[in-house]
Amino acid sequence: MIKRIVVYCIAAILILHFKAGARIGKSDAVNHADIDSLNERAYRQIHNNLAKTLLMLSDAEQLCIKTNYKKGLAVNYLYQAEVFNQRGYLKRAQLLYNHAIDLSRQNKDEYNIARAEEHLSSIQRNQGNLKEAGRLLYSSLNRLEKLNKPVDMVNIQQRIGVLKEKQKKHDEALKMYEASCVLAKKINYLYGEKKSYFDRAEMYADLNNTDSAIHYYNITLRIDTLTKDQFGKALSYIGLSNVYLKGGQLNKSISYANNAQLNADSVHAQNLLVEAIELLIKAYNQKEDLAGVTQWQQKLLQVERASSEANRNDAVLFVEVLKQQQEKQLAIQKQISEIQKESETKSVVLLCILVIMLIVVLLIFSVSYNYKKAKIYAADLNEKNRQINEHADSVDRLNEQILGQNTILEEDNNLKSTLLSIISHDLRHPLTNTKSIIELINLHLVSNQEAGHLYQHLEAQYNRAINLLDNLLYWIKSQVHDGKVEKTTINLYQILNSLVEEQKLSLQKKEILIFNKVDTDLEIYAENEVLKIIFRNLLSNAIKFTNSDGTIQFTSEMDGGNIRISIRDNGVGMNPNTLSRIQGLSHYTSRGTAGEDGSGLGLMLIRDLITKIDGSLTIESEQGEGSTFTIVLTNVTAPYYHFRRSSDQVV
Repeated sequence: MIKRIVVYCIAAILILHFKAGARIGKSDAVNHADIDSLNERAYRQIHNNLAKTLLMLSDAEQLCIKTNYKKGLAVNYLYQAEVFNQRGYLKRAQLLYNHAIDLSRQNKDEYNIARAEEHLSSIQRNQGNLKEAGRLLYSSLNRLEKLNKPVDMVNIQQRIGVLKEKQKKHDEALKMYEASCVLAKKINYLYGEKKSYFDRAEMYADLNNTDSAIHYYNITLRIDTLTKDQFGKALSYIGLSNVYLKGGQLNKSISYANNAQLNADSVHAQNLLVEAIELLIKAYNQKEDLAGVTQWQQKLLQVERASSEANRNDAVLFVEVLKQQQEKQLAIQKQISEIQKESETKSVVLLCILVIMLIVVLLIFSVSYNYKKAKIYAADLNEKNRQINEHADSVDRLNEQILGQNTILEEDNNLKSTLLSIISHDLRHPLTNTKSIIELINLHLVSNQEAGHLYQHLEAQYNRAINLLDNLLYWIKSQVHDGKVEKTTINLYQILNSLVEEQKLSLQKKEILIFNKVDTDLEIYAENEVLKIIFRNLLSNAIKFTNSDGTIQFTSEMDGGNIRISIRDNGVGMNPNTLSRIQGLSHYTSRGTAGEDGSGLGLMLIRDLITKIDGSLTIESEQGEGSTFTIVLTNVTAPYYHFRRSSDQVV
């Protein structure tokens, strides 16, 4: 009777366990189609909005992990890798491609292994690892041949042709292009056929075989016209323009470049638009057509400014999405860990029940001997469980430490990438303008009077670049340097006058008056360069947002043992929303009253430096009435100083 009861209990436990597993499996099967749909919807908009794509893929990744859907997770990692590859995060992209390959091998998914190898080969080729790139491409091609995927095979053959061309094996490259063309025609894959012609045209153009290049570009152009592919037409026009420019046929080069910029603009292809405009500038420059050069240089500046603004906003949004993704990943890992612990607990409970039931049965037959035996086994089991729990806790702590380190490294890399992206663009503008102005002067295309104005403009561009570099260097120093600074006795009135002299050109241009009401004998004990950086940025900001014929004034005031220095302007001011954003964000910028650009580093640098010298910054502003920036400095009083109220001086 007792044996029968034990058997029934064990059977009931096993039935409940398998039913729970079946329910989980059924839930997973229902959700897999939704996960696949989410992955594909995210991938379809990868060329329009990378940040939104990454956010959707992050949601799909969490669903894959929760439901243990490995095939969907492999596809998800493949698409995420393409996002990071486009943003320039090559190491992370490679890691994700390899994860996708590992998961696909577990699922025996040869197609997604081939896709991942194809994308990895491009990264290896761009890094100069041509041998490894070739191995990956041929491996991918072999898999696709076995799976009978002719469209993908056409694309791989063309990639092999490009690789052969990069290795200077032009005959082998031509064979690959021809093979891909034959297969594309056979399956009526028009885009693949066109791509094979375009790649041949590019190769002949590099080899200066003008006639062959023009022939294949024209074939490509006819197919693009037939399929109404304006992006492809822009590429073909650019190729033709380049060929004619090298051959000195400037009118044809200009005609094709103009067609290229019109098609690129119609599909918002910014990179192709910039390339087409640069070709126009080169052609007009060779024709010595100053009006044409000036016209297209202005157009290029407009395009690059718009593209820079979009890239900056996209970079900030992408960083925010990365942070959200990391937070979600940490949350899901924590949830999975809790589920695993709960599952382990349930398993231990089931095991204990079985052991207890067995012990009860054994006790019936042998009360004395088996009781002692069971006691020893129970003690041994508890000790092993205790050791297992200790090891599990150690592993969890180690995983948390690793996740923390990874988070810090990701944040540092994201900060570096965002900062370099912003600085590289804002330095490129003055350097690009400087190059254009120098070319105009060297070509003697401007009068002496115009050259004088251009030299003044060069000086302004130079000052802006120097100030930007100063800001960058001191920002980096403030982030990584914790050593002691060298302080000295400084006359604040004289420092402010020297900074006003630096901005003399900008002040004269906007006809702004500056009143320096700081006490002429006020001396403070601080680091000279730090104060210059702080007040230079505040003065530059005030000039930027003050209208022509406006005024700016510096004032000082003793408040106990502290010194308050204020800079007030009667410029455009800020509404409450803008003021809140400036006080709350680490990076913010907008255009000045005369369209001046900014890097957004100034206020961020000021905050960091003021904090490091134990000071504080307050901002008061009203839209249409101007703004007041007040700095309170503590422990900066020199060992000796005298106050003498001077008359207001206009600088």
